[in-house]
Order: sequence, then C-alpha cells, then structure tokens
Amino acid sequence: MLFRSEAMDQLWKDAQKGRVLLCDEGAEKALKGTLSVPLARVPKMNPDRTVSSKGRLVWDQRVLNEGTEGDAHPPALQPRHREVVRLILWWTLRLPGIPALLAKKDVAEAFKWIWIAPDDVPLFGADLPGDAFGLPGRRVTAVYLCLTFGFTGSPGQWMVWAWLMKLYHSSFRLEGEEWHDTVPLSSFYLMDDQVLVEPDIGRRPQESNRVASEAMTLLLGPGALNEEKEKEEGAWETSKLIWGLRYDTERMSLALPAPKLEKAYHLLSLSEFDHGAPPPPQRLVQEMRGNQQFWACVLPEIAPYLGATDALLARVDAQGRAQPKGTPAQQQRAWVDFWDAVELQRVLVESRSQWETRFCHSLTGALTADRKSTRLNSSHQIISYA
Repeated sequence: MLFRSEAMDQLWKDAQKGRVLLCDEGAEKALKGTLSVPLARVPKMNPDRTVSSKGRLVWDQRVLNEGTEGDAHPPALQPRHREVVRLILWWTLRLPGIPALLAKKDVAEAFKWIWIAPDDVPLFGADLPGDAFGLPGRRVTAVYLCLTFGFTGSPGQWMVWAWLMKLYHSSFRLEGEEWHDTVPLSSFYLMDDQVLVEPDIGRRPQESNRVASEAMTLLLGPGALNEEKEKEEGAWETSKLIWGLRYDTERMSLALPAPKLEKAYHLLSLSEFDHGAPPPPQRLVQEMRGNQQFWACVLPEIAPYLGATDALLARVDAQGRAQPKGTPAQQQRAWVDFWDAVELQRVLVESRSQWETRFCHSLTGALTADRKSTRLNSSHQIISYA
C-alpha cells in the first residue's frame, strides 16, 4: 500500500507539471501500441547515507533497453573522487593557509526536465491499479513525456544538460584578483549532484554558489534547484559528505561515513560469503563489488583483492548464481581466493573501535601519478562589482 500511495503521489505531482498523461481504461483505443512496463520503488538516501523514508519510482524498462543501441545516446561519463581531491590539493598549494571550502547542490527531479521526442512517447508507459486514484477495480495507464529512471538512455541525455550547467558556471571569474585570484569558477557534476570547491577568499564561495544556482534556473527553469537539499547540504564547510565519502579539508583526509561502515560490516557477515558456502546470487556479489569500490578509496590496501570478486562476475548460471570462468580446478581456485579475501575484509571491519582510523586516508594518498595536465578555460566572463 505504501508503494501504491507513493506512486500515486509522484505521478499526480508530475501530471500537474505536464510531465505524464494519466489515462483510464476508456482511453484504451488511443493507447494502442503503448509499451507498458512494471514499476518498482527504490528508497532514496539521506545526506548521511542512511535510507530515507522517501522513495523513487524506477521503471523496469529492460524490453526497451534491449532494443536500444548503446552509442545512440551521449556518454554518461562521471567525475571521480580523485578529481575533487586534486582540486582541493591544488587550491591548498596555490593559497597556503587558506581553508578550502566545500558545498553541494542538487537538481530537483533531474531526468524529468528532459522531454522525450513525441514519436517515442508510446515507449514510456506503465499500468497501475486504479485503487489509489479512486478508481477501484480499474486500470490506470501512465504515459511519460519526459525521461524516466530505468531507461538506459536517460543518464547520457541528462549529462548533456549537466555539462552545460558546469560550463556556464566555469565561464565566470571574479573581478579584483587581489581579493579573488584570477582562476575561473569550477564544479563537478555526478548526475544531478553538483560539488563546489572554493578557497575562503573574498566573495568567491558566495559568487560560485550564486552562479551555480543561476545556471540551473537559466538552463532548466524555475524550481530546478532542490531547495530541501540546499538547506541540508548547501552550506560552505571544510567537512562534507561527497558522493558517499567524508571529505575534511582541515585534516586533509577522506573517510567512510559510519552508515557505510555498518553496511560493510553486515554485508561481509552474510553466510552466503562463508568459506565453502554454495554459490551466492550474482546480484549479491555485484552489491559487494560496488561497495568495495568505496572501501578501496579510503583503504587502498584491499585493491589487490578486488580481482577475487571480479572473477565471480564473469558469468551466471541458470539460477542466477555467480560462476567464475575456467576449468573446474580454476573455478575452485577462484572460489578459494574469494573466500580468503572475504575473511581478510571481515578482520578489517570487525573492530568498531578502529573504524575511524582504519577507514580514513590522506587526500594526497588518494592520488596516483598522472602525466596529463588540465588547462583552465581562458575564455570567461568577469563578475564585477559596482
């Protein structure tokens, strides 16, 4: 019932904004040829990475995705933690003794700002029971006119707009180099999450925040800025949770937040990962591998052991269980390597008293040698003051 009620609330809100058409069974003739898919609910995350009571509708669009060519949409390349780390260290070296401040912004309902081509709209339909809409025993069909969560092309199509906002923001620098330096503004976009890094000089942080908000409004429209998250995460601070990791520019450290450490502890404790246990579902191994990527950011010592998890993702059996490649002997070797790696990771997380120091890493240690250099855009507008 929670899912139906929440789905109805979200669909009705989108209908009021003209993003979705809600049709009852009387429109069956007009809906002929519309592809209908199941809906699911995925809980959102709070800023501290705990599970929120709010959820997001996800469309099971596997049928549509299988018929979509991967290169038919723009790439959805995302920034990495080392890029944020590099910028923090760059400002620290450029302006010694000046705090580097961090802020976050969020685009409200990101994908839903992007309209679907009219000819493709029939591919974005879903049927729901009419009970929540006051139509007991009847069916309601929702047909979306904008991008949905679940379509393989949504991330790439959205990132075009994220990059436009990023480029608009970076096209400005502040007047008065003695107060604000000569460096243009800059930011990072991980899907709809924007991260700002600025030194605490003059009005740089305030103007960076203002221009970032301005970019959202100009390119997407009024209401694009997520005001609720702005109150929670928008303040300029030296310690900030960014993309699942805790950054601290005073201690110059990177750490796993407590909720993620709790998850690591319970995930590694599952009996499915015990030595000699039957092959676990591949989705469970995928979940572990995704979490290990975060752990390796602050505990790089485990990086060599991640290959043991990768080996189980090579293929899946008829029951959806993980299955490594190779001969029976090679497969057995892969399982032993995986079980041994799990035992090591269990030892690392078993002592809560050591979490704060063990899963904390210096920002300088998060970087690797790279010959590539980044040139700042020399074409920018100047923010002046009367």
